Amino acid sequence: MNCLFGGDQLRVIYYHRVVEDGVPTDIREPGMFVTRAAFDAQIRHLKDRYCAVSEDQVVAAVNGKSKLPEKAVWVTFDDGYKDNFTLGYPVLKKYGVPATFFVTTGYLNGQFFPADFKAARDLFMTWDDVCSLSRDGFAIGAHTVSHPSARQLSEAELEREVADSKKEIEQRVGITVRSFAYPFGKQINVDAVIGTPVLKRNGLELAVTTSGGVNKDIVAGRYEVKRFGASSRDNMLKFWIKVAFSGAWQT
Repeated sequence: MNCLFGGDQLRVIYYHRVVEDGVPTDIREPGMFVTRAAFDAQIRHLKDRYCAVSEDQVVAAVNGKSKLPEKAVWVTFDDGYKDNFTLGYPVLKKYGVPATFFVTTGYLNGQFFPADFKAARDLFMTWDDVCSLSRDGFAIGAHTVSHPSARQLSEAELEREVADSKKEIEQRVGITVRSFAYPFGKQINVDAVIGTPVLKRNGLELAVTTSGGVNKDIVAGRYEVKRFGASSRDNMLKFWIKVAFSGAWQT
């Protein structure tokens, strides 16, 4: 698709996990995963029918430095699962689609799992994986240290979660972290009120939720960016409709 600049809307899609086709999974929540075949078809659709944009382009638009292209869509991943790197990353590379990976740093460190619980630790990327993604041009965003709900934290506690996760990513990966994903991001009414001052103090330029809908004013809504999720329940027709309407029914 020819990407013409001058658009004033942004669609943002989020994923959690990509799993092998035909392999049984113990993931109980259908919204937490898509198969590799489905992911390939979805990314191909975005490449053919929309203008996939990078975090750099979104940040530039948020700061009023440039316009987004028409039919702009931004692909994101939450939490930092290992299969994002082993299964999702090759598909993104295949189609030349940029993405941002929001990582929960404590999960990557394995600090929430017993030392001998290898299966749990292997669920998440290593820091070497994250560095490889960054070197290849993919953006890395912060998603706190321990994935708490903002409504359960004081402002000081949230400050530590935000600042420590951002600092560790920057030190380990050698980048400046500019974006943040709220854990349990549908709680935007609470999270944005508590979180926005914290994010500003820590130099974060935008934050994403999991409340569906098209972003029509990315500048004003920079700390409340709407996203819609892909699901294993989505056949291609449903995915096309979901993207077209940006999951507007997802609240």
